[in-house]
Amino acid sequence: MISLLNTKKFQAVFFAGVFIFFLLLAAYTGELAVIAIPFALILFYSGFQQINLVFYLLLFSLPVSFEYHFSDSIGTDVPDELLMLFVSGAFVCYWIIFSRAIPKARWQHPLILFLFFSFAWAIIAVAFSTQSIVSIKYLLAKSWYIGAFVIAPLIVFRQKQNLKYAAMVIASSMFLVIIIALIR
Repeated sequence: MISLLNTKKFQAVFFAGVFIFFLLLAAYTGELAVIAIPFALILFYSGFQQINLVFYLLLFSLPVSFEYHFSDSIGTDVPDELLMLFVSGAFVCYWIIFSRAIPKARWQHPLILFLFFSFAWAIIAVAFSTQSIVSIKYLLAKSWYIGAFVIAPLIVFRQKQNLKYAAMVIASSMFLVIIIALIR
C-alpha cells in the first residue's frame, strides 16, 4: 500500500481529483478564489520535495511584486508577501522535522542573538500595547520575515553554490524588471 502512495501515477490522480473537487466547489459556491487552494497544495507538496526551490521562487518574486489593496485600510504586496508567509511556514516545519538542518554554531552568532532578543522585546511590547490588534499584526509580519529571510537562508546557504544560484535568480528577476521599465 505504501509503495502505491509513492507512485507518480497515484500522485497525479490524487492532485487531479483535488483540483476537480475544488473546481466544482468554486462553481457551486461562486467563489473563484477557492480554485487557488489546489495550487497552494501543489506548491506546498513540491516545496517540501525541493525546499530550496520555494526560497528561490520568493527571491525571484521580490523585484516583480506590487502592492494590492483589498480595502482602504488593508493592503499587501503580491506575490512576495504570500510567498514569505509560505516560505516561513515551510522552512520552520522543515527545521522542526530536520533539527540538524541549522548547525548550533549558527545560532550563537551575535547578529542572530541580537535579532532574537529584539524579537523577544517586541513580544513583551505587544503584551503591554494599548493598540493590541495593530501590535499583533506587526509581530506576525516580523515573525514571517524572520522565517523567510533568516531561517530559510540559514538552511539554503549551507553550500556556497546555493548562494551563487540565489544571486543569479534575484539578478535575473531584477534584469527583467529593468527591461520592462525601459520598454515602457
